[in-house]
Amino acid sequence: MRTFTGLMGLFWLSLSLTLTADENEALKINPHHIPAATCGGCHPKIYEQWSTSMHAKSTPLTNSVFAHLYQKSAGDPLQEGVTIDGEYPVCLQCHAPNAAKDGNTKLDEFNYKEGVNCVVCHTLREYKGHADQQTGNNVGLSAYKRSENYLQAPSGRYLSPVQDAAHPFPMEPNQALLRTNRVCLGCHTRYDQVEMCQIGMEVPERSVTCQSCHMPKTDGLANHAVLSAHNDAVLTRSVVVTLDVQHKTDSLALTVHLENMLPHPFPGGVPYRNALVKVTAYSEKDELLWSNFTSYPPDEKDDPDAVLKYTVKQNKEAPLVPFKKSAVLKDNRLQAFEKRQLSYQLPKKDVYIVRAEVLFNLLTLSLIEELGDSIEGDIRNPVVAAIAEMRL
Repeated sequence: MRTFTGLMGLFWLSLSLTLTADENEALKINPHHIPAATCGGCHPKIYEQWSTSMHAKSTPLTNSVFAHLYQKSAGDPLQEGVTIDGEYPVCLQCHAPNAAKDGNTKLDEFNYKEGVNCVVCHTLREYKGHADQQTGNNVGLSAYKRSENYLQAPSGRYLSPVQDAAHPFPMEPNQALLRTNRVCLGCHTRYDQVEMCQIGMEVPERSVTCQSCHMPKTDGLANHAVLSAHNDAVLTRSVVVTLDVQHKTDSLALTVHLENMLPHPFPGGVPYRNALVKVTAYSEKDELLWSNFTSYPPDEKDDPDAVLKYTVKQNKEAPLVPFKKSAVLKDNRLQAFEKRQLSYQLPKKDVYIVRAEVLFNLLTLSLIEELGDSIEGDIRNPVVAAIAEMRL
């Protein structure tokens, strides 16, 4: 038995030496410059999903909203040496991490234009957190220790050109990062004490993972479209709205019940995300008899409690991005799993049906006006996130 064990030990030792020699050839390739299409050769479904994601459209060369904000705060994304207040643009730490790693701002080089592509997430080795004694903040890519050679695998297995001929690049297991919220916290969190994509810090560490909602598994594969508020399937499961009506002599006492089904606030994301709770009453002939908002576009002053919004005060000398030296003025969003009521008194005469709609907006009206015709896609108009009707 000892002889057999010794022979097996020598076998595995010789194999490991062979693996190391072969892996060295693969390790000469800079994984941070690998384009997503290379991965798509073997992972076509994942590549197809990723190509539709906001991760693939995160840079100022692929996202019209961010392009406007970046040019306003930093400069031309096709020029090298662009700075904000004399420093490397902090926004690229999340929006173009491969460029941030190289310290470059000319985003049509290498795979920079792809934004958050395959190798961004699959080279993150360890989440360091956001507190840093030297810089004060880690944000985006700087919040992580990153692998210089090995891709990181959520499967918990080692893969290499020798161990698995189907995989051309060496991978090491890192399920502790890639299967937890920590892989998301670097970007989806706060900066200078003011939240940007303010989701991660508000989700308890041991609660539901980001991936369970935003990257659900289908046919054994995690959905790399990274579903977000741009996706109807996610948005329409965010909030539940119900109605109660009490009849009085000449009026109706209407209560709108809102319940946030999410483990983070609704709306989430950057501060220009917002939602309005529009409450209306109609006659049997579908004539509008009453509304909590009297104009279109809705004036927030008509019913400020029905405006779900995170309001940030920005330094007057600085544009919206990055949210540096800012302050939170008001946070009227639905907090995680919060239940809230809105109460109204409305005329009873001729009312046949009452309706409440949660209208989600990706952008504020002022930002839509500022962006003008540069906006790509149908993101100007509100989307119905939830609706409830009651016939009287």
